[in-house]
Amino acid sequence: ETSYCMMTADGAYLAHVYYGQRIRHSDLTYLLRLHDDILVPSECPEEKTGFFDKLPQEYPTNGRGDYREPCLALRGASGQIFPELTLKEWTIREEKRPLPGLPSTYGDHGQTLELALEDAVFGLAVTLCYTVYDDADVVIRSLRIRNEADAPLFLTRVLSACLELPDGSGQTLTFGGAWAREHIPVWREAGYGGTVSESLRGAPGHGGQPFIGFRYDNGSIYAMHLIYSGGNLAKHQQDEVADYRMVLGIHPETFEWKLEPGECFYAPEAVLVYSPEGTSGMTRILHDFYRSHLIRDVKKPRPILINNWEATYFDFDEERILSIAREAAKLGVELFVLDDGWFGEGRMEPSGDLGDWTASERKLPRGLKGLSEALLKLGLQLGLWFEPEMVSKDSKLFRTHPDWVLHQESRTPALCRDQWMLDLSNPDVLDYLFSGIAAAVREGHVRYLKWDMNRTITDAGSSYLPPDRQGEIFHRHVLGVYELQERLLHAFPELLIENCASGGARFDPGMLYYSPQIWCSDDMDVVERMKIHEGTAMLYPLSAIGAHVAKSPNDISGRYASFEARGISAMFGSFGYELDITALPEEERKMIPGQIARYKELRELIREGDYYNLLSLAENGRVQVYEVVSKDGADGFLVFQQVLSQPNGRRMPVCLRGLLPERSYILGGGQYFGEALMKAGCLMPYVRQDFYAEIIEFHAVPLT
Repeated sequence: ETSYCMMTADGAYLAHVYYGQRIRHSDLTYLLRLHDDILVPSECPEEKTGFFDKLPQEYPTNGRGDYREPCLALRGASGQIFPELTLKEWTIREEKRPLPGLPSTYGDHGQTLELALEDAVFGLAVTLCYTVYDDADVVIRSLRIRNEADAPLFLTRVLSACLELPDGSGQTLTFGGAWAREHIPVWREAGYGGTVSESLRGAPGHGGQPFIGFRYDNGSIYAMHLIYSGGNLAKHQQDEVADYRMVLGIHPETFEWKLEPGECFYAPEAVLVYSPEGTSGMTRILHDFYRSHLIRDVKKPRPILINNWEATYFDFDEERILSIAREAAKLGVELFVLDDGWFGEGRMEPSGDLGDWTASERKLPRGLKGLSEALLKLGLQLGLWFEPEMVSKDSKLFRTHPDWVLHQESRTPALCRDQWMLDLSNPDVLDYLFSGIAAAVREGHVRYLKWDMNRTITDAGSSYLPPDRQGEIFHRHVLGVYELQERLLHAFPELLIENCASGGARFDPGMLYYSPQIWCSDDMDVVERMKIHEGTAMLYPLSAIGAHVAKSPNDISGRYASFEARGISAMFGSFGYELDITALPEEERKMIPGQIARYKELRELIREGDYYNLLSLAENGRVQVYEVVSKDGADGFLVFQQVLSQPNGRRMPVCLRGLLPERSYILGGGQYFGEALMKAGCLMPYVRQDFYAEIIEFHAVPLT
């Protein structure tokens, strides 16, 4: 339902013309205002700077007159290079090629337009790739850069996408937050200057997303999302003539890449979305696209799990674990995740043993094999926590290979959690980590791997890389993570990886390619999760959102909430428990089989249905209502969550979405036409209770 249009200006320079609702038969070249507002170099060479300054470019460079945000910058042996890219040729491929070493979208019925640009003066070849799929209203952009000169080039900025937008008032959309407050939407009125969302941490971080959007006042929205798990830059900029430019890609502040003659560099893919239906339309487009073309194991069964972290923290042994497991198995749990502390000398705090990925003899005297066999007798599979990217100084690994950590010579390290970062640019480090993790997976018949990252990059110096490649460390670290996870999935096809980074600090599309679910936040408090869920679900399918039932009062917020409300809060993601199930009151323990059964009833809808955010807690401060409805509009449910009771209140109507207007629906004991539910609304509960939650199912009456 969309069109994306480009043309060459003055027969050479690639210009953006239009992106928006589909236009089937029209020549849109008049939109560029060539020979009118924009004077072309062949006719007016004395004003070439003005040409570049006004031209809406598909892939802008620096130093030739375009003073807006560039996508490409580099230097050569003689110093700074200011490239001027012209179109050489183009081809359309009836396929989508994967990107070497990077996550990339996949699928049948796709076409890729490849535009070969060149700068013959400096021996630079840039190929812009645009992929579209028949079943998705997105444009996928990526590029490769080839050095065709006879000397090395140093790339200092390679962004993945630029989108030129016309003048008009509206708001930019980015995401903010912090640990335990991830993925909060941030709206700002657009104006002259720029809105920037960025991360310099080597990961997206708790305070952002590799994303930027712009919503016009008429409701239409443009957005870009980067399939990448490292530091990133997203910027929306209004220039002096009031047009807009949005760019997205690897953050140039922590990036440099030496490109030898004949070598290619591949930039991560960016997902471009346009929707005339605002964020709601954008959400459904992204959900469908990620489920069909990015998450490789979206339908892989997600076991109902219990994680011991908030039940025991570091203080456990085999018998303590099995006591929780016995009770969990009786109630219908399917997998036990053994969290931090199972390895090394018997780790009891964050300061030791990271990197020594063998079971602690003190805590697990029978090893992972013995624990796994005991769990299997109970009907439970084993999951394990790892933090592969880090090492403790108090570990065998550090004592054996101190040169394997990122560091600066003669400088006291800037530690976090008393941890060092391993140098993932070193292939020996990758081989060591793969061997250790694979051995543990084999010994314990592990079916689930929780991959955590509890600190981000500092002291980015490598003993392995030569001096002129030290600027590659941040990007090579991300490539190393991708390589390790790809190798593990190839070696163990049934392995389910859940990525985690102190909660949601690396919840991004790149990680989704390797793990169909990602831990959303360490904060499992029902109220905080409403806010976190709202922002996360704006971009990501519900089935990708890791969510657990935690204890009350909550360890992070201190807030009390009923077991029923906590169960509903966790149900609309990848469902599980994270508490001491043996310490629960009997009344709460008896609810668990019912919660598990309810989740399994709704699981297919959660994984495949359309999601609508009907009432925003961020906007009203009292209640949140969202809806999931099947693709055919026949079945669905509402989730009503109330933070604060309202005195002298009443039942309020909320209009549903995605139903069949002429069909009749059973909902809450009544029967209503879809048209009435969508236009007049459905009455929500009125309950004099804080932290109340309810699931309201609806089903179309069968046709006779």
